[in-house]
This record gives sequence, structure tokens and C-alpha cells, in this order.
Amino acid sequence: MKRTQILLEDSQYLQLKDEVSATGKSLSAIVRDSIASHLMEREKDPLFAIIGFVQAKKDPAPADLGAQHDKYLYGAKK
Repeated sequence: MKRTQILLEDSQYLQLKDEVSATGKSLSAIVRDSIASHLMEREKDPLFAIIGFVQAKKDPAPADLGAQHDKYLYGAKK
């Protein structure tokens, strides 16, 4: 297990403290459970399976690929 530090909004902290009182779990356990749930939901999205699937061999990706991805995927608008 790794130690880390996070900053929470005051309202988030108060809600977590309420959950600590209601469940008897530690604040750390609740945060870990929330992160695990988030990561499991992310894994369900089929688009995440293609991350890193395509890699340039010789030519690097264009600098504007993120902003102009439709142009590169579907061609110029007519």
C-alpha cells in the first residue's frame, strides 16, 4: 500500500466524515473503495480497451491530432 495526500473540498470532507460515522469504516477505506469503484466503471467502457492500440512507428502523430481527430479519422469536410 502506498501513502498519498489529497486535498478535499470542505463539503466533501464533511460528507466523508458523516459516512465514517454511519459505517464505522475509516476515511481511508471509504476513499479506497470509491477509487476502486471508479476504476472498475472505467474498465467497463469498451473505448478504454483501445487506448495505446495504435502507435506510430516512424511518423509521429500530428501536433493537432487531439483537436482535429475527426479530420484525421473521417477526412476533410466537404
